[in-house]
Amino acid sequence: MPIGVVSAALIAGAIAYAGFISTKESKVSEFRQNWINSLRDEISKYISCIDSLIEHLKKDNTGMMYAPTKFMQKKLDHSELYTEMLQAKISILLRINNKEKKPEDFERNEKFLTLIENISIKFESMKFGEVDEDVKLLTSASRDLLKHEWNRARDGEKKFQEAKAVSEWTMGAAGAFLMALFMTIGYEALTTALASSSASPETKAVTTLKAP
Repeated sequence: MPIGVVSAALIAGAIAYAGFISTKESKVSEFRQNWINSLRDEISKYISCIDSLIEHLKKDNTGMMYAPTKFMQKKLDHSELYTEMLQAKISILLRINNKEKKPEDFERNEKFLTLIENISIKFESMKFGEVDEDVKLLTSASRDLLKHEWNRARDGEKKFQEAKAVSEWTMGAAGAFLMALFMTIGYEALTTALASSSASPETKAVTTLKAP
């Protein structure tokens, strides 16, 4: 009986721990999904602001032939748009981890961050054609990054995966042990009952002979 109680306690503890892990993982996944959605919005804003600024500057310069320095000063005529672009850029840079431990994750993030910086530098240098090319590359890199982060949110954090596996193994092992214990107890009880039943006629016969 003490072993059965301990096994039942192990199963109950494993179930409670699995519930805690599931709740924690769900909350972390929710936060990560919100982070992914926000990052997607910031990337969209950054690209759209860059494209809009380029179109405005080209329109402002139509037939004017401004010198390069004065040409780029015209961006201040669209200060709200320019400010949104800078804010989106900073927000993106702050969201991305540039010190990932896995080489493939580090390379993915580094490529993404480099494109963000290059687009800004080339915009300020009036290399609008190269900006268009880098925007296409950024769009592709963003898909890869967002998909990777979504998969991470779907699968859960590594620590939670490990804890979940341990709790599931504990529940399975304790359940199997408890079942084996109950089967053993049941078998012994059945064997004892059969032995007692077989011995009953002899007992009755002995009792009958000694009665007089």
